[in-house]
Amino acid sequence: MPSKETYDILLRKGIPVDQDRYNKYDTLANEDDLAGLFEVLCSVKDKNGNHAKFTPLSLVANPDFKRIRESEFQEYHYEKLPDTLKKYGGSYTNTFSLWLEGIEKKIFVPQFHGREHLNVFSWLQSLRAGSPETRLGFEHQVFGLPVDSFLKRKNLYMSAFEFDCEEEFRQMPEIIRDGGRLFNKIFGYKPMAFMAPCAIWSRRLEPSLGEAGIRIIQSGPAQYEPFFGAPANKYKKLIRYTGEKNKFNQIFTVRNCKFETSSFEEKDWVDSCLTDIRKAFSWRKPAIISTHRVNFIGGLVPENRNKGLRDLKKLLQQIVKIWPDVEFMTSAELGEIIISEKKK
Repeated sequence: MPSKETYDILLRKGIPVDQDRYNKYDTLANEDDLAGLFEVLCSVKDKNGNHAKFTPLSLVANPDFKRIRESEFQEYHYEKLPDTLKKYGGSYTNTFSLWLEGIEKKIFVPQFHGREHLNVFSWLQSLRAGSPETRLGFEHQVFGLPVDSFLKRKNLYMSAFEFDCEEEFRQMPEIIRDGGRLFNKIFGYKPMAFMAPCAIWSRRLEPSLGEAGIRIIQSGPAQYEPFFGAPANKYKKLIRYTGEKNKFNQIFTVRNCKFETSSFEEKDWVDSCLTDIRKAFSWRKPAIISTHRVNFIGGLVPENRNKGLRDLKKLLQQIVKIWPDVEFMTSAELGEIIISEKKK
């Protein structure tokens, strides 16, 4: 959601943006968001003296709405992440330098989420067909609206690697390779770990992920795989476990703990996440905590960020208190340990 003004306009026009936490709270992280997050991460240390760490699963591009309009919705064009931040200006002016600072301090180390959090094919198809919600969103530079009369998918345009036909699938390997090249150019290193938007992807894409440098594929306990001819929102469900290896020698890691303070806000997320961690450790598994940017963003609703950071600090303080021998690590660091163990 680009701004509170855009949110208010869409709500007045009948789009139920107030019913979706991403539309209600989420926008690009600004300087205050990242500075606040880094302060919390640096407030604790593990047994090795390392601060807490985030692995932001990062998109490297966003739609270039101006050029897409100029093509009359016939061609897709994108802009790189740093260029989007420059366009936002204001409290975003120095945001990318904070990304780089987080990498240098090893507390905020991006890995690959795809090129953009957008299903390019189906979005353009809806724009050409004149879908009223999609066109309205486009006018305000939004594509992640919670409703669309043209598309029946549960995740609408957010599942970048979902497909219904061979034509739609065909462009996805190059999107991954292109995204990997952009990631390397923007952050200065090749991505090693990947999580698909909406946890939806096909095994047919895993060779392309390998070409982009991906050795670790992250998911929930289940991978949801699209296939040709499937009814809307029907997928093959593939159960995954941490340490599993595919035929391309990529390993899987599974998120087994949740911390989503902007969802079900009456829930005690600190206590719930500690319970998840306790279960993971009882099974002698690493605790891989899943959380989302939306929990720590204050550009639209400052109290959303304040609550998320308060709860995160409380969670981290409890972790080091309950498990004084805990070790904090990024997704790539955990993956390296698993890969090296597999070689023994």
